[in-house]
Amino acid sequence: MHYHKTQPAMVDNVKCYSSEIIKERVMKKRLLLLSSILLTACSSDPGEDFNKAVEHADNQNWVKSAKYAKRAAENNPTSLTEAFNALCLLKQSKQAEAIEVLERLAQKESDSAVLQYICGKALLDSQNLSAAYYYLNNSYKLDKSNHDCLLLLFQTAVKLNKPEAKTLFLQAQKIPKLGSSAVLTNNIAVWYAKQGLPNAYQKFRVASLTDRNNPQIMLNNAILLDQKKHYASALKGYRTYLLLTRKQSSNQHLYVSNRIAAIENYLKNQSP
Repeated sequence: MHYHKTQPAMVDNVKCYSSEIIKERVMKKRLLLLSSILLTACSSDPGEDFNKAVEHADNQNWVKSAKYAKRAAENNPTSLTEAFNALCLLKQSKQAEAIEVLERLAQKESDSAVLQYICGKALLDSQNLSAAYYYLNNSYKLDKSNHDCLLLLFQTAVKLNKPEAKTLFLQAQKIPKLGSSAVLTNNIAVWYAKQGLPNAYQKFRVASLTDRNNPQIMLNNAILLDQKKHYASALKGYRTYLLLTRKQSSNQHLYVSNRIAAIENYLKNQSP
């Protein structure tokens, strides 16, 4: 039996690289970045408790930081203290409670690009894509200089298969630090693939040549080659993916291993 007849649809397997799963190390960096953004936006002294909360956060002592952040939010309830308290809740994996606070603040201060951005990022981390897109879009409309927001907005648009993804991609391309990014190219390739457009293969190839050590990009390229029945090249891509992720284990690995076995069997049967 020709293996390509049972090939899963590519749109079910091609992934948007970056922040599929928020790991502990990445979350710490994000929280510190967000707290820095909050402090930059603050025009007055938020109080001793808040300052202690930030100090402990800088030292990665989130238990003590959460204690002072909660106290600051209770004794001096401002958007700043409440938002930082919400970030500490996120660090304690209390996403629902944190997002409730952030959404309330973002809706109350709809002209605050900072709060819209922080709320959008929190929702994105919790995989609430539609709501994340709404707040990230609000934030970017208010502050076009936030390139990180633009990138997240674009990636979320791709995941939601929104037509706006192409426009956001073209905007991001004009920004030097984003324009040559393999991650950016990979994401637009995913969008093209979901639309069934021929540009997908070219974009995946450019992304894979730009960053040869990015396993998700390599896998996306291999899946598309597999779909196009370029089996030898697909086989090479699948093997590269397994090599780059040899210390990991997931359902994706099982899928790739099965595809490699199926391709090898098919090519063997095609030999004279």
